[in-house]
Amino acid sequence: MFYDHDAQKIVAVYKGIDVDKKYIYGELKDRVSKFMFPNVLIQLEELPYNLNGKIDRAALKEGYKNKSFVIE
Repeated sequence: MFYDHDAQKIVAVYKGIDVDKKYIYGELKDRVSKFMFPNVLIQLEELPYNLNGKIDRAALKEGYKNKSFVIE
């Protein structure tokens, strides 16, 4: 998850194929505080990783800003 300061939206990214977004929103509703609830869900086949093996959040933000991701 990250916050898009320009659009003032919380963006959540997840990895998976054939995952229903309604199911994800339903699960998050019960587990995440209302102020942390994502406005946008982005599904990726693979998540970007940095050299340390951690998720590269900068690449996620850059891909979102450059509209490199397909957003439904």
